[in-house]
Amino acid sequence: MTSKVFKWFLALQLVLLLTLPAVFAEEGKGAPPIDLAPNAASAALIDADTGTVIFEKNKDAKLPRPASPKL
Repeated sequence: MTSKVFKWFLALQLVLLLTLPAVFAEEGKGAPPIDLAPNAASAALIDADTGTVIFEKNKDAKLPRPASPKL
C-alpha cells in the first residue's frame, strides 16, 4: 500500500513542478529585444532561401552609398 501512495505522491509532485511555472508566468514578459547591430546606422538580415526579413534596423534611413571595395 505504501508503494502505491508513494507513486501517487510522486506523480502529484511532478505535475505541480511542471505546471506551476506556467501558472505564475506573466503574459508578455519575455526577454527584451536584442539589438543585433548596436554600432550600425542601419542593417538588414534576410534569409537567402526564402527572402524573409529576419532583422532590420532603420530601414528607411537615407545613408550615403558605401565604397565599392568595402562590399
